[in-house]
Amino acid sequence: MNPTKISLKLGVLFIIFYLSGCQNFYKPTLQKYFVEKMDDPEFMVIDIPLVSFEDYFEDPEIKQLDVVRTIKKLNILLFLPRESTPGKTKSESKQVDEILKTQDYESLVFLASDDVDVRLMVDRKEDKINEALIQFHQEDVVFGLVRVLGKNIKAERIIPLFAKLNSGAFNDTFGSSLNEDTENVLSNLIEAFKHGKERD
Repeated sequence: MNPTKISLKLGVLFIIFYLSGCQNFYKPTLQKYFVEKMDDPEFMVIDIPLVSFEDYFEDPEIKQLDVVRTIKKLNILLFLPRESTPGKTKSESKQVDEILKTQDYESLVFLASDDVDVRLMVDRKEDKINEALIQFHQEDVVFGLVRVLGKNIKAERIIPLFAKLNSGAFNDTFGSSLNEDTENVLSNLIEAFKHGKERD
């Protein structure tokens, strides 16, 4: 084969791989979204390992449940809007929706309780779930994400598990950073897990 043609083909392949790599680099992902918001004063991003997560339940036997033992840690993001940014909870929620459209999250449950909307999604790989995502939104009050990371997570038991959380323990963690309008948002979220009505 002509060396010039070989060089040309190699050059074309290099350009294809380069452009593909650039596309993936700039493609928005949930992980990038979390990282970008870490330095934003309106956002709180906190990691909770399993050993700490177990402390957020009143029932000491909770750690014996199979579903708990499949969870390794939680990544929690809360957006707490300032008075000068009305409507931003909705825009942030839409931004995340657009990111999720490009990824392999499967929506399982959508709950509505008063003004709080909660959606549970999973990232299913070969019939195994190693990540579940809880997205919640209360317009102009809070927008949040909880990434539940683990191995072979029992997704159908995530909502009943979170309904057992002790909201007071979470308020101890977040309380000093919550403004007056949002200091009870986690309590409202847990109430949504307990009493929210499933919607399409």
